[in-house]
Amino acid sequence: MEKIEYKGMGTTLVAVYFFNSSSIVAHVGDSRLYRLRGQTLEQVTEDHSLVWEQYKQGLIAKEALSSSPDKNIVTRALGLHLTLDVDVKELAIQSGDLLILCSDGLSDLVQEEEMVGVLLNVGGDLNRACGDLIRLANLRGGKDNITILLIQIDEL
Repeated sequence: MEKIEYKGMGTTLVAVYFFNSSSIVAHVGDSRLYRLRGQTLEQVTEDHSLVWEQYKQGLIAKEALSSSPDKNIVTRALGLHLTLDVDVKELAIQSGDLLILCSDGLSDLVQEEEMVGVLLNVGGDLNRACGDLIRLANLRGGKDNITILLIQIDEL
């Protein structure tokens, strides 16, 4: 049964598929994938959102993305249209990499350098890292869902 209050709602997705010593990333919306290699965090995906388009055009600074009143306007999401344009790309991985898949409930409230700090200070305990990141986002308001998946690449 379809409820009128859900009309126009969709969901975002970020996924990674591993094969041999490579990986493929697919994503739509503003859920993100980061790669932590050593002490360097790289945002692998680009948000499909109005503010990200403004950022790419140089209209707003990256630091202003999470505080923009338009931050929740996604330009692509699952469930909005009959067809869907999904970004798919190969991601080089190596032993020691840590992949962070997360919803905007985390990335809107916790800065990248803070994520790195948490991840480097848990002694490899990924459950503790997830809990610490969720607690930090909740302390900052936690108004949206906060979803995190951490994947440690041990051996290829």
